[in-house]
Amino acid sequence: GNPNATEEEMKEALKVANAYDFVMKMPQGINTDVGSLGGMLSGGQKQRIALARAVLRNPDLLILDEATSALDSKNELQVQKAIENINKKHKVTTIIIAHRLNTVKHADTIMVFERGRIAEQGNHESLLRLNQIYAKFYKSQETAVDILAKKEAPVNDLELEDKQANIKFTTDEVKDEESDHFGDTRDNIKLNGGVPVP
Repeated sequence: GNPNATEEEMKEALKVANAYDFVMKMPQGINTDVGSLGGMLSGGQKQRIALARAVLRNPDLLILDEATSALDSKNELQVQKAIENINKKHKVTTIIIAHRLNTVKHADTIMVFERGRIAEQGNHESLLRLNQIYAKFYKSQETAVDILAKKEAPVNDLELEDKQANIKFTTDEVKDEESDHFGDTRDNIKLNGGVPVP
């Protein structure tokens, strides 16, 4: 982040990144050693710490490449809130590269790439009205999330495994289709002096 940041600046960055509460609960607060490569932190906590470090740098441009791809829905929501906080409190242009479309639905402009070219462009609502690539993927992901959220108790463990396998198959199928449209856009984006956020 910024080696010259004051403790107050660090705490403010943690608040903006939605990381303050969990960091302050650690044994030594912001001075806690979290282990090699942040081994004591969950995936969502690591992402929020990375966002706090980015806030400390006060960048003009922030590129987030699949920042929520490996997170469960609870941590994904926390990271999304952190991204929204950063955009509200700091004048920063944020480019979000994502397959999880919930991550980008609040963006001012969404660009859908197909084979390296912009196929669709607009905000979430206008792209849903187009009812083409973006709308198809968004509805597929929304359906998969709805299935996971249902509170139907399975009859037995085999039924549970079958349901989980079916949901995984459905979401993997969507990812395969998405990679045809979105995959070409992620050819090793590098930002000199930027903070990489996995």
